[in-house]
Amino acid sequence: MLRLVALRVVLSGGVLVALPFSNLQWGASYPGGGPDALAFIGIFGFIGLLAALLFVAVGSLAQFLLRRRAPRYTVLVDVVLFLAFAGALSYAGVTARYTDTEAKPPLEHAQLLHE
Repeated sequence: MLRLVALRVVLSGGVLVALPFSNLQWGASYPGGGPDALAFIGIFGFIGLLAALLFVAVGSLAQFLLRRRAPRYTVLVDVVLFLAFAGALSYAGVTARYTDTEAKPPLEHAQLLHE
């Protein structure tokens, strides 16, 4: 039982880093400055954290539903879920595109609001 939980925790670490890692390695680079690019990687990390928590929740539910079966079924479900989560997040990291709009000076922006 403890081994199944440890496996899920290790796999959730892979889900956690799949999006930021794939974006840094193979994705498009951010066109703006360094702090903004770092903020995007932080956002990708937060999305990975939410996905990892969802992975653990779904895996735990599957383990509960398969509690009367052999442990290999739980391991199989965990590996399939990991491949699905990490695959989707890796694909999202590689295909992420950034658009940088030119900022308007505050005075022009205020004048546009009053027109």
